Amino acid sequence: MRDVIVLGGPSSMNALDDLASAAVQLLSTAGTAAATGTGTAAGTMVGDLVRSRLTGAGQGRTVAAFESAPQDPAAQAALHGALVAVLAADQPFVVYLTSVMPAPAATPESAQTAPAHVASGGGVTIQGSGNKVRGNFAGRDQIITNIRRGDPKTLLLLALVVLVILTLALYGGVELKGALAPEEGVPEPARIAWDAPGAETGKPLGVIGHMAVFATDDVITGRDVETGTVVWTYRPEGEAPSPEGLVDQTTRTVLVDTWAGDVLALSPETGKAVWTYRIPRDPDPITSGTDLKIAGGTVYAAAFDKVVALTASTGAELWTWTRPDSTHGTINSVKTDGTTVLACGYANPGKGDVFFALDAKNGRSLWQKIGQAPAAMAEGSVIIAGDGGADVFTAATGQKRWTVPATNGIDIYKDVVLVSNDASIEAWSLETGGNHWSLDFGLIGLPFQVGDLLVAQIHQAPRDIVAVNLHTGKVTWRQPGILIGALHDAPLIQVKGHTLHRLDPATGTSQWSFPVPETIWSMATPAPSWLLLTSFGLDSSNQVHEELRRTYAIKTPF
Repeated sequence: MRDVIVLGGPSSMNALDDLASAAVQLLSTAGTAAATGTGTAAGTMVGDLVRSRLTGAGQGRTVAAFESAPQDPAAQAALHGALVAVLAADQPFVVYLTSVMPAPAATPESAQTAPAHVASGGGVTIQGSGNKVRGNFAGRDQIITNIRRGDPKTLLLLALVVLVILTLALYGGVELKGALAPEEGVPEPARIAWDAPGAETGKPLGVIGHMAVFATDDVITGRDVETGTVVWTYRPEGEAPSPEGLVDQTTRTVLVDTWAGDVLALSPETGKAVWTYRIPRDPDPITSGTDLKIAGGTVYAAAFDKVVALTASTGAELWTWTRPDSTHGTINSVKTDGTTVLACGYANPGKGDVFFALDAKNGRSLWQKIGQAPAAMAEGSVIIAGDGGADVFTAATGQKRWTVPATNGIDIYKDVVLVSNDASIEAWSLETGGNHWSLDFGLIGLPFQVGDLLVAQIHQAPRDIVAVNLHTGKVTWRQPGILIGALHDAPLIQVKGHTLHRLDPATGTSQWSFPVPETIWSMATPAPSWLLLTSFGLDSSNQVHEELRRTYAIKTPF
């Protein structure tokens, strides 16, 4: 057996070279087998993993050249060199790739006579006999954390484990068993299924079934989520329809609203309208676009001087409300908590905005207030900003309870009102107005909530991501990176080098990571197993260009 040293030295580079050689050999064989229709699931899994990682490292052309000629020695050598370089710089990827490498079939003789090999320590036990290796990765999360921090003892152990696995692979093959082994029912590694120019795809709305749905200035498009192939397009009527929409998983439809005041539900499979509703309008209306929300199986849509409530599954009208002072303007936004609907429109010139509270069941007018948009609404309460602060009202009655000493960056989280600006954060009791806590740093935008934690990006340099306890103001954890959004109730961030990380909400440690080719700007609401991302579109000088933006469809294990 070779000398055991910390990864990064000459002997460990030999081990990485061996691992890369084994992977290239497998992919070369798998590429030929796939062409004849006899490819294996193991070859596909390793191929997807290597392709995603090398593409993220800027080696997409190397991968493409190899896949076009997997038996070409020059293409094999180029792929081998690129893979060794990535392995040397990414210790967790070494573990991941090793864990999914398959074992060649062992002969009965070798299985009976081969000696057993054992390597253990630090909560890791690797035992091999012939072509079988069983792994018990106790404390796996801590081990991976230590790897990322460059802990010498852990890296020494990792080198030992990798060398033992590779040695056994050279003398009879390896079959991994244990926490890191690919087992039946375990999801395949994440991969970029496809990508396309953002100007071509448009804004991602989400994934429903096997369809990824997008909106541009004039069409809604459904693409096969596995391939990116356009399956259908829907183009609303009018010269400038400007469709917006949302994916409703409950009714399994794509809800669309247009500038012309139409509300539609499209079939995600065909793109054909399941139902269509045209909001009533005057002969010569003021065009304002449509805003819609859905709650409890009901669609609430605002356009012109009206708000309508429709059954989400059929489009049947439940009620229509018309603004009583419609000569002064339109209704341009709508919110609801399922009990009360809050519609917002322009007030008389120079007086800001006017808010109308409606009964969600029948559209009956409850109250109206003058203020400044946008308003916050949750937990049976409404907050509307004014000249001397923001007033907190009971949504059902319009009764004023107290005033927040701020006018922007306000939202409601459970029983707490959060006020944030560039320099500070303050939390107040929603019920009484008492001050809970304050912090001396500001946030970029409003945080999202995971349990009792608020997760957000700090405004001040170095602009870390922070998790704050909602009730105490205690900073639970802090991590560098760019906050992308929430991936199934866990923060999704991007760190230097373009790698995505899904963090444990309680500790901020990485639960899952995946490399992407560029800096991410936004994400659509994730669906099970799928994530749609849009890049910033940065040039070589880090300047944003919309025409450079790309959309990525990523298959995830979640």
